[in-house]
Amino acid sequence: MRLLVVDRCSLMRWVVHHLAPTDVEVEQATTIEEAMAILRDRPPQAAIFNLTPESFPWAEIERLCRRQDPPISTVYLSCVHDAPTEAGIPAGSENFFVKPLSTAVLRRQIRRLIDSN
Repeated sequence: MRLLVVDRCSLMRWVVHHLAPTDVEVEQATTIEEAMAILRDRPPQAAIFNLTPESFPWAEIERLCRRQDPPISTVYLSCVHDAPTEAGIPAGSENFFVKPLSTAVLRRQIRRLIDSN
């Protein structure tokens, strides 16, 4: 299974790599352009997005993930947005989390991503 981590910093990729089972390939995109190219051309089974303060097209990214066959399972993490709608993600999204996030919660979300595939 491939899990894409979208974050400019490699820390989140490192954390996910150490929390995920060893058979999960953790790939990183450090720019939105790189992430969009991977999502379109080499879709992973799942993705974790570490949301930044910039106005990225998160709703467009969510739609792109949902349109894949099968859909890409997602988790959105943010320390600057208190609700998914602030980031342009549909209201009621169960895959949006405000940081700081405990290791246990992140591990459960990684497990959910793996189990959904």
